[in-house]
Amino acid sequence: MINPHGYQVPIIETVSGALERDGRALMVMATGTGKTITSALIVQKLLSSRKRLLFLCHNNDILRQAMEAYRAVFNGSRTMGMFTGEEKADPRVTEFLFASFQTMHGHRNLFTSNAFDMVVVDESHHSQAETFRPTVEYFQPKYLLGMTATPDREDGLDIGDLFGEPTATLTLQEAVARRYLSDIDYKLMTVGTAARDAINELKRRVMSGERITLRELNDEVFIHRLDEEIAEEIMSYKAQGIIFCTSIEQAEGMATRLRKARPYHSRLDRKTLDANLEGFRRGRIKYLLVKDMFNEGIDVPDTELIVFLRSTESRTIYLQQLGRGLRKTATKSHVTVLDFVGNCDRISIATAFVEEVQALEREYGERHSSSINASSIIFNLDEESRDLRDILQRIEVDFYSFSEAMEVVRRMGVKSQHEYKARYKEDPRLPSDPSKIYAASWISLFHFLTGTQKANFYSFTEAMEAVQRMSVKTQPEYKARYKEDSRLPSTPEGAYASSWMSWTHFLTGTQKANFYSFTEAMEVVQRMGVKSVTEYRTRYKEDTSLPSNPNAIYASSWITWPHFLTGTQRAGFYPFLEAMEVVQRLGVKSVSEYSARYKEDSRLPCEPNKIYISIWISWTHFLTGTQKASFYPFLEAMEVVQRMGIKNGAEYKARYKEDSRLPCEPNKIYASSWTSWSHFCTGTQKASFYPFLEAMEAVQRMGVKTQREYQAHYKEDSQLPSNPNAIYASSWISWPHFLGKKK
Repeated sequence: MINPHGYQVPIIETVSGALERDGRALMVMATGTGKTITSALIVQKLLSSRKRLLFLCHNNDILRQAMEAYRAVFNGSRTMGMFTGEEKADPRVTEFLFASFQTMHGHRNLFTSNAFDMVVVDESHHSQAETFRPTVEYFQPKYLLGMTATPDREDGLDIGDLFGEPTATLTLQEAVARRYLSDIDYKLMTVGTAARDAINELKRRVMSGERITLRELNDEVFIHRLDEEIAEEIMSYKAQGIIFCTSIEQAEGMATRLRKARPYHSRLDRKTLDANLEGFRRGRIKYLLVKDMFNEGIDVPDTELIVFLRSTESRTIYLQQLGRGLRKTATKSHVTVLDFVGNCDRISIATAFVEEVQALEREYGERHSSSINASSIIFNLDEESRDLRDILQRIEVDFYSFSEAMEVVRRMGVKSQHEYKARYKEDPRLPSDPSKIYAASWISLFHFLTGTQKANFYSFTEAMEAVQRMSVKTQPEYKARYKEDSRLPSTPEGAYASSWMSWTHFLTGTQKANFYSFTEAMEVVQRMGVKSVTEYRTRYKEDTSLPSNPNAIYASSWITWPHFLTGTQRAGFYPFLEAMEVVQRLGVKSVSEYSARYKEDSRLPCEPNKIYISIWISWTHFLTGTQKASFYPFLEAMEVVQRMGIKNGAEYKARYKEDSRLPCEPNKIYASSWTSWSHFCTGTQKASFYPFLEAMEAVQRMGVKTQREYQAHYKEDSQLPSNPNAIYASSWISWPHFLGKKK
């Protein structure tokens, strides 16, 4: 018989009461506090024999573990089985069905909506995903229970829509402070890599009023240890541990450096994963090297050592990983945490967690003086880390946007780098090193100070010739050597944006040899069935021999996009400039008037913005011959939108008319600069998107084989973007590479 812990009893009573009263409840319990067992005891309390349960989760490992927990509680009194892609129990004879969202999404119509008396959704923060939510909403049980350790989603969606507000909440900080979980000996190992002289110099600069950034702080202070050194440090502790790695390659490499160690990641087959996890649980394996496989749900109570080698900006993931080793056992006195992540963000996240626990300990100690006898968490923070925290509290991060800074500097009349260094402190929102702060927009100091480009820069063709005479072969080599010629810009891709094709073209005068000829490219694109420019820009990376900008690469052969995509030219339509002249002679003044009148001339297309897409600017330009002067440039539009506090595309559509210089469709007007609505509205990509390699691993775990299949399934994981080729442009090779089909 399974008896609940003392702290679980009121949760069971509260949640059961809410389910009986409202039919739904949301239970939030920290990692390691036994939410699965708690849910089983709630089910036991509410469901009599012959009643049916559906337990839903996105992860098969969690489902298997949950089914074992329920078997322990019900002790053979219920039939139980899995319903996943790997195994499907017969639902006609199975009372408790443990199903993956992915499988149930395609099979829910096999069940009536009232087939189950109770539905439990584990890791329920995932249930807002568009392929998960319909499954939750399809079933109409008497009781619906959502449970999670992390109710907050980084995309802002509220799981309370499905389950209501949390009925019972037990946070990780509270669980540690109340001693429901193991005590923690937290060793921040980053300080062992810090350069003492660099910290002293940075502290001096900050104390004197100079402003620096987190990037400068991280770049100048932290010197990361070699894996060999880290392995020696880990083995000096005798405890069995989980090690969170930065990459699959690191997990594999560290497994060879540590004794009795095995990797655990998405490229391993299920048999190997199961064997490694079972070996770890039984003590035959001492170290498990993990890459993104233990963030949620997997339970290894005997873990006595947690090692962080990977950095994450997500506080949620940090707490999930920390919680993996905190479950109490009869033989475990505490957990040792070795945090090797060398950056200031980690110092901030770790110290904030410790301070929250300590504040709760003081609160509980005052309320119940006998319950808290000593600190549940020991935090090793040496002098270097304390100094870094002081610097973090003082640095200025609220700098002007790039265009705002340019305007301020020009108003100040600053004419040179020397003068800027002498005067930037006159305005606290100007950075000491603008080339670093505004790296994405930076062209040159001359451009920053004057708003124009240096007249003595080479033309694009002259710059190409100069670089080729210097025999520069790569982009890093150019960055290292361009100052050898004062007429070469630091960022040629920005200085020569109108002529730029690629670094290969700039450095060699030719495009990559593996691009198809024009005729071959046309044949390939037509075989692929690409029908529009938009579809081409989405799909060209499926074949690495197709260029991103065929109208530029094949300029000497280019006619129109319809000709390139279909092999024929639409002979009846005017060329673009003639169409403009005809429309202006007709006196057409608006898009709606054009739609009503274009049939007055059979050579005018219905959708000129699509027919002439390669040279299209805007409807204003097409109808009048001029561009609407009121539209902001892309970067200025971003800054205006961010000042307005607009957070997403829907809000933009509702509010853009508040400023007449904002276009209705910025994704089209600024197509060449566009990445995503998240980037346009916030200046950053969604924090919840995986890094590139992690996204590849997630997609390959899902078994996605084609780009079309990706577009159908990416929403099953809220951390996957709709347009990975744009979001991960700097790392992108091809769709086959992203999907794991070829290197």
